Amino acid sequence: MAMALPRGPLTVDDLDAFPDDGHRYELMDGTLLVTPSPGAPHQLALGRLFLALSDGLPDGLVAMLGPYDYLISPGTVLIPDLLVVRADQLGARRLTATPLLVVEILSPSTRRTDLGSKRLAYQDAGVGTYWVLDPVAPALTVHRLDAAGAYQTTIVAAPATWTDPDLGVTVDPAQLCRPAH
Repeated sequence: MAMALPRGPLTVDDLDAFPDDGHRYELMDGTLLVTPSPGAPHQLALGRLFLALSDGLPDGLVAMLGPYDYLISPGTVLIPDLLVVRADQLGARRLTATPLLVVEILSPSTRRTDLGSKRLAYQDAGVGTYWVLDPVAPALTVHRLDAAGAYQTTIVAAPATWTDPDLGVTVDPAQLCRPAH
């Protein structure tokens, strides 16, 4: 089905008018991003990470799997693979509060965006911690905001583990990214 796009930068209102056709639509500074469905390595790692986070989060915090919109501004609506937020900040359709943690799982089709423009958007929005899990390496890249509002980066490559100092959750990239049995 063909759809005419409005002229100029798109907004969240334009996004809301899109059909519910199974595609993943995001906005980055008014530009439409459409990504294909993720593959098995991505989904396996995401599921394992969701379980690890859900089991280890303190009371009052919840892990949410995508697709769940995160509205940063009227022209930027992203769909993280996973996010952690205070339970009382969840909206029915999308998140408007700043999450405590955003996670993206690298895929060939999203690598450039996840490591570039999404990282910058999350940093500028004040997301305190941004994890990027590479299921191929396997490795976890942890970006944490410093006092100046810039991400400082730590890379945790298998076989090492990492414990988030704010959430108290320990993750092992090798276990998260292991192949299906």
